Amino acid sequence: MVLQTKTALVVLSLFLLPLTIQGQDFDERRFERFRAATTVRIAVTQKLPEGANMNLPLVALAEEFLSAAGLKVVNREGPSDLTFTITVVGTAIGTRYYKAPLLPDSPYSLTRGTTGTVFYLSAEIDGKILLVPTGESQWSTIATYSTAFSGSTDAPPMRTSGGPTNPADAPFLDAFWYECSNAFPTQLLMMIGKVYGRKHVDAALHHSNERIRDCAKWALFKLYNEEMIVPGMEEKEVVRILGKPQAIVTTADRKKTILQYKGHVVEIEQGKVTAVKIR
Repeated sequence: MVLQTKTALVVLSLFLLPLTIQGQDFDERRFERFRAATTVRIAVTQKLPEGANMNLPLVALAEEFLSAAGLKVVNREGPSDLTFTITVVGTAIGTRYYKAPLLPDSPYSLTRGTTGTVFYLSAEIDGKILLVPTGESQWSTIATYSTAFSGSTDAPPMRTSGGPTNPADAPFLDAFWYECSNAFPTQLLMMIGKVYGRKHVDAALHHSNERIRDCAKWALFKLYNEEMIVPGMEEKEVVRILGKPQAIVTTADRKKTILQYKGHVVEIEQGKVTAVKIR
């Protein structure tokens, strides 16, 4: 029985070996085709409320980082080696606010509730990036590269005044930048890093736009597990990069504050990071 089991394991191992080797170099063989390309065409499809103009820097960022990777961006109608497709959906989120009767003299007199006026103070962004070699189907998982991005904002619990009542005026641009961990620039930089090398992500750490620098830190963290929160960093910078913590805990002696995130636990003392733990 033992001999039969060992024989079966050997046969199974020999059967899986070619698949394992194939899996190991699958991305490399696919990426080589991307690296051999010299031209790329950018196509964008947007779905958003009627009359809305999200004014998202999708094309500008794609052109910047694809060009930095050595690709020439060509006219949308012209021939190209690759097609870089961006699909994005913007959803306006309405929240009802009413005049709080217990706060008649407070400037923060509008509070969320089940009655009152609907104001579109928050929004969600969901999208997909697809890199397709010319002649290949966009549905081919073997030849294409695809990834998703997202972002959202929250409506505040209270307001000093109203806001947009038209879904077209929801803060789509704020949602685009709000969550760096899954934002379009982060996913774009991760794609650039995987296909064209880490140096392009490292270069983004010195970008003139602070939000791009934050996205680059997230890309390096996800690609190479390179920590982006370090001792000595100011608390406000931690919140800017990681966003609002899930919970805030103060130690018994009140000397330290613990910021708890899904993937990080950050210890703060006198406004600066003293320790970081990755969950």
